[in-house]
Amino acid sequence: MKKPISFLLKSTYLFILFLLLVTVEVSGQVNIHADTSDFGNMMDIKTYRNKKLINHVVKDSAGKLMYQAPLLPAQKVPAFKFISGRTYYEKGKTDTIVFEHNIPQMNLNVYFPGGTVRRTNMYTYIIMEWRPQPGTQKGKMVIDVFENVFENEKSKRVNHKVVLMDIR
Repeated sequence: MKKPISFLLKSTYLFILFLLLVTVEVSGQVNIHADTSDFGNMMDIKTYRNKKLINHVVKDSAGKLMYQAPLLPAQKVPAFKFISGRTYYEKGKTDTIVFEHNIPQMNLNVYFPGGTVRRTNMYTYIIMEWRPQPGTQKGKMVIDVFENVFENEKSKRVNHKVVLMDIR
């Protein structure tokens, strides 16, 4: 059974649909399809021109952006920091890396080869242990930003960043 969508959420979606219609070129037939997920807590909005998908947005029940394709240029560059304020990982201590929310959470993938890490949410990673990569004194963090993760075609990686952090 689907849950009802709040008035604020409906208003947000209608506004987004209006903006999409205004910004799309006049040529070609434009269709917008909006649907709630089976769980009722996410809204999936797809915009098509001449039967080709040109924009895909997913929002949660509070209206927060969860996924977008294509991404804007500022949404392709990940930024992060250690909560401790350090620019390196200190051996034997627990530290936390937090990513800025400029990239929708379903577009972001982060992993730590050689690390024992617990993800508390899509933007926060607690590092319990981080072993250096062979031949270095650096820990490796791999950050990938993807588009088209819901589409039938292969996902498109729009940014692949390997960060080597000092381990002291």
